[in-house]
Amino acid sequence: MYRLALFGDLHLEKVSEIPGVVEAVEQVFGDGADHVAFAGDIVDAAQTEVVASLVNRLRRLGLGPTKVSLVPGNHDTFALSEPLTAEKLWRAAVARDSQRNYEQFCQLVAPLVAEAPGELLLPPATFPFGKRLSRHVALVGLDTVRGGTRLPTEWATGQLDEEAADAMKEYFDQHADAVHGVVLMHHSPLDDVPPVEGIELRFADPSPDIVRNWLAWAGVTLVLCGHSHEQRVVRCEEGFAVVEHESMSDDPPYRIVELGPRGGVNTRR
Repeated sequence: MYRLALFGDLHLEKVSEIPGVVEAVEQVFGDGADHVAFAGDIVDAAQTEVVASLVNRLRRLGLGPTKVSLVPGNHDTFALSEPLTAEKLWRAAVARDSQRNYEQFCQLVAPLVAEAPGELLLPPATFPFGKRLSRHVALVGLDTVRGGTRLPTEWATGQLDEEAADAMKEYFDQHADAVHGVVLMHHSPLDDVPPVEGIELRFADPSPDIVRNWLAWAGVTLVLCGHSHEQRVVRCEEGFAVVEHESMSDDPPYRIVELGPRGGVNTRR
């Protein structure tokens, strides 16, 4: 049995909040988890100093790419604070700070993303990455944020390009003996992700159905994600399961996903 601990949407604002996350990570490993996965929105408004501090704390615990995986969320790259107004969205879009924030995020988290150069699927880009976690589990981390290309009304929507999808499929083809093909990404591939205050959260480029088809084509068996602020497990008709988790309001702030050697999947808090 391989155990993943999924953290999603922590929305940290201050360095002083990090000890609570580190304590949860230590707890989950103490309880028998094999790997921790962060599904984006680690911080709330692109606070790079908080990301840097969290990465450093995890590394001081001796945790590296074999024990931790993470992907970016829109809040990790877009320096916006609540309440979100049209003026704030337009100002941020014009400034185009999100691309710079994204590049800083990638640099900061690189020590936790890949241990060997071959784990970067489209080098030198940090994402996507691939990891063989165990005899039965292979994992691909995808970047689904929109970088500096967002329009104000689309800043929270998902994006996945064909090149990344092709790299994902190639990696899973190379690891076809793994029973579990797991994808970690921020945005949910489901259709029924409701907007928040008029802001769309679903995939926009391409549409969710195309993303699901790409995932099925690649042989994915399980998707771990956040963003929707939902707590649910959904079995898609395309043949894989989707686990959505939001940590900010949950105690403990993670969901355990147990992967059996013959393909069984069980989740619990």
